[in-house]
Amino acid sequence: MTTHLVHVPLDIDALRRWALARGLVGRAPFDAGYSLHVLLSAMFGKSVLQPFRIFASARRRVAALYAYTETDAAALRQVASLAATPDWLAVLDPGELRTKLMPESFASDQRLGFDVRVRPVRRSQRDCPGRTAKRGRRKGGGGRRGRVRRAAWHAERRVGDGPPRARLRRLAR
Repeated sequence: MTTHLVHVPLDIDALRRWALARGLVGRAPFDAGYSLHVLLSAMFGKSVLQPFRIFASARRRVAALYAYTETDAAALRQVASLAATPDWLAVLDPGELRTKLMPESFASDQRLGFDVRVRPVRRSQRDCPGRTAKRGRRKGGGGRRGRVRRAAWHAERRVGDGPPRARLRRLAR
């Protein structure tokens, strides 16, 4: 499997207009990440450019998109030329897309620097076992057994097993 790092400039104002035209921006504020996710899936195919990150300055109109893919630049341009509409091309031009082949392995003692961005997921009590979608009524778990199941669900969300632990040697900027 080969992995390519993709870089392409994009116009944030055009992305905002594109998202508004499609109803992706409603009462909530503009979410460039979600809007770009929808656009990239439509232009290149679902999950082709993932994960991705947008580097944008508050003062600039043009941002940079960085993503990972298993597809090379020529194939990405070809797919985009077949699928892209003029309003998509106003946001990002596949002709400006560049890729870099990433190494397949690293030495065990090699030092690497990287950013980790996470978005916490908050579960609501609606997702709790023993609840139905209608007005939060309990389904088959109104007694002691239902209380135990809900207590276990909440305890699992607070503690959880979590991912395998990794040691952070040093946090540097």
